[in-house]
Amino acid sequence: MEYIIKNMPGILVALDLQQRVKAMSDEFSNFCVTPPTIGASIDSVLHSDVYLSLQSYIEKSIAGQSFQCVVNHPSSATSFYHVKINATDQGCIILAHLREREGARDVQQEFLRVTFDTIDQGVTIYNENLELVAWNKVYESMGIFPPHLIRYGMPLLEAYRLIAGAGVLGPGDPEELAQSHITRIKTKKMVKVEDLFPSTGRIIQINRYYLSGGGMCATFTDVTEQRNIQRALSYQATHDHLTGLANRQHFLNHCDAMIAKALPGGDGFFVLFLDLDRFKQVNDAHGHPVGDAVLKSCTERLKSLINPQQGDMVARLGGDEFLILVHSGAKMQDISTFANTVLASVAEPYVVDRLRVYISASMGIAQFPGDGRVSHDLISHADAAMYQSKMKGRNAFDFYSLALGDSINRAGKLVTEMRYDLEHNGDFYLDFQPIASLTTGKVVAAEALLRWRNPSLGEVSPLEFIPCAESSGHIIVLGMLALDRSLATLNRINKWNPNFKVNINVSPLQVRREDFVETLRKYISKYDIHSPNITIEITESCIIHDSDEVRQNLFAIRKLGCELAIDDFGTGYASLSYIRKHPFTKLKIDQSYIGAIAEGGEHAVLVRAITEMAGAFALQTIAEGYRQQPSSAGEH
Repeated sequence: MEYIIKNMPGILVALDLQQRVKAMSDEFSNFCVTPPTIGASIDSVLHSDVYLSLQSYIEKSIAGQSFQCVVNHPSSATSFYHVKINATDQGCIILAHLREREGARDVQQEFLRVTFDTIDQGVTIYNENLELVAWNKVYESMGIFPPHLIRYGMPLLEAYRLIAGAGVLGPGDPEELAQSHITRIKTKKMVKVEDLFPSTGRIIQINRYYLSGGGMCATFTDVTEQRNIQRALSYQATHDHLTGLANRQHFLNHCDAMIAKALPGGDGFFVLFLDLDRFKQVNDAHGHPVGDAVLKSCTERLKSLINPQQGDMVARLGGDEFLILVHSGAKMQDISTFANTVLASVAEPYVVDRLRVYISASMGIAQFPGDGRVSHDLISHADAAMYQSKMKGRNAFDFYSLALGDSINRAGKLVTEMRYDLEHNGDFYLDFQPIASLTTGKVVAAEALLRWRNPSLGEVSPLEFIPCAESSGHIIVLGMLALDRSLATLNRINKWNPNFKVNINVSPLQVRREDFVETLRKYISKYDIHSPNITIEITESCIIHDSDEVRQNLFAIRKLGCELAIDDFGTGYASLSYIRKHPFTKLKIDQSYIGAIAEGGEHAVLVRAITEMAGAFALQTIAEGYRQQPSSAGEH
């Protein structure tokens, strides 16, 4: 409505109950002594003579009456304004026409015609009897109903019967729909903004304005393009751009809706977390276009297995991860059959440009309500079960269980407590396992073993907290702490025994870092350590999966003068000739072989062979100790 008022080629202004300008035509400024603005008081913008002439009429109109009057032009003796002041629900509207005292003509009809025909909205005006008294050409062209049926004096009820009969108002009996609309309009309970859907396929938004005299003005705006843009933006916000599947947020919303309408004691549903096994190798070997094609084909296979009519959904989390919500009779054997079907479907070869690609999937399953009553928990639990299936060898599925949940909670608590203790210099300490010479029987060195005693968790085994530190990223800080304290202790020992040595275990993640050797150099300098007194131990698995960075760092460590030991030899199936490609000086035979020597057999033969070959390669051999009684992991 404000748009119509603004573009009217005449003087028109709408005032609120406080006589402030609420809307105005562009030509209203010709009526004012100062440039008018929205929100300005009418008495501050009008010529004082003009305002005094209108003041009482404005006040009475705001109280509910309507008036017509004549106001002299403030600067022309031959001109005057014919003014109409009509009451509205929220104030009044002032309409002024400039006329000449001689030969002046009434421009109202021309004014209305030009206004109606130049705006880009359809407009209809109905009188107090709800009869059509004015409309424009844009309204005729909108196809709400045939334009040849539009006529002056047409009852609004007849108009609604026509558009209801054409299906514009939606499903239902046309007569009932029309009568319902008219009743609500007469009682002013009709919504002011409504969408109409004519047979043209366009979307027309109608805005209704009730007039104080009992009539109604309506504007019709084509909002088709705007709604299409809104739908496109909404789709992009809730769907994956590559596959067209629902994204994580859309899946969560759908899962929440399924939970909300679930009946107590009724059937539940399952959330399946699916991760494609080694999908990165597809992208690396064949390129991302092939990988994208595989993902799209996989999407179609998954969609073909579900029934959206009963609430099933497939979503893509991103990368190679998918979520499936599947309704079921809540029988485990049924979902197991479905899971096997999914895995078999995913494992079928993919043909992309005559190239055959093979992948498999790992999957975890969580059930509502047994495994969680909120969507986030269900997804998290299905994710945990998926990782469990990966650890078992991939191309399989696993169910979430309370035991698995306890393990996850334990791991989460370990990470939290570890971070706190590292930040607050907590209860990490070193145990030193002696290393004795079999020739002399004397202790010549010690292995520094990091231990953790937490007030909440108690004594935590290295077998538990070291993998946790590696997966959470805390291993770097933890490794530096162990290195710092080990060399600090060695500094004190070397003051009375300059030949004593210390072995320090280093994580493969540390060895791969570019700054590791430089950090080691700084600690050696800080504690004034004789480099040959330091032995850096790394596990056999580190060199089996080695890289250029690992080899370069190992040679750099030897260049510093430190000794290098390969730990747990025999567990990673690395050959001695392979080890010789690296600058190791010591070899530690895994405890499992040493403990079985007394039994004889192949273990004793193997240990003898390793010792002899290590000697041939000038590698010092260390036998990890064995105890009958349980001991802390890593002790020798």
